[in-house]
Amino acid sequence: MMQQALRRPATAATVRAALATTPTARASSSTTTPRPKKPSPYRLPHLPAFLSAFAPLHASGWRLGHLPSPLGSDAGEGGSTHGAGSDMLSGADLQGRVLVRAYGFPATRDGWRGLAALAADITRAVEAQDHHPAITIAPLADLPLGMREHVDDADVDGAPAPGYVLHLATHTHTPLPPLPLDSDGAAPAIVFEGKPRPGVTGKDLRLADAVEKLWLARSGPQDEV
Repeated sequence: MMQQALRRPATAATVRAALATTPTARASSSTTTPRPKKPSPYRLPHLPAFLSAFAPLHASGWRLGHLPSPLGSDAGEGGSTHGAGSDMLSGADLQGRVLVRAYGFPATRDGWRGLAALAADITRAVEAQDHHPAITIAPLADLPLGMREHVDDADVDGAPAPGYVLHLATHTHTPLPPLPLDSDGAAPAIVFEGKPRPGVTGKDLRLADAVEKLWLARSGPQDEV
């Protein structure tokens, strides 16, 4: 009787602890299936995935350019050691590459205001995506020669050539290697070797898509350059 009187009443915490030690609880916890991890957007994508995402961007005016040396250099350690075909299929060929796009505006006050408004929208998209591209804003005459090739400065349907240009270039400095690519047993799977060099990843494709939607929302496809 004295021992029963000295026993403490069971609390919710002690009940949960007791249930957790039962065989049923241990069995259920050991058989819990872990949630699959989402693919990282910082990986170099395989060719089919890249083409699927890039095709509509290319139709809108985005281009796949080359990074200047030493960012895109093949020198030094890192990168894939496969042939050109395997590199492109595995995503290794996207090393040393960059997505670029130029948006043109008339050389008027309204044109400059439109450029400033788009730049503000892009700033918010960059913060939301947490991915920071290189942005150049300049009159067309002052744009570096390497960027002018991305601008269509010819008259289109009587419209004047752009006077102001917003040029955007995005790539990933430290991409993850592409996942091993299965080949259905016909040949050994393509496995990326070495540390990837800077290049285009899913993160860049997402940012490009977000920026293009902002442009279309403000200007419409008829105003593209």
